[in-house]
Amino acid sequence: MSLHDGNHTFEVCINGSQGVDCASYNWTVDKIPPTAYVLLQNLLQMH
Repeated sequence: MSLHDGNHTFEVCINGSQGVDCASYNWTVDKIPPTAYVLLQNLLQMH
């Protein structure tokens, strides 16, 4: 199963002796990876 980018909601409902009750969970899918940079310096040049 593959979800598309964007907001999603999962909802579950029960119909029990005390009536109908629902619970939901919201989340966002973002498949674009973050950009990260690592800068290295020669430790001998820093002293």
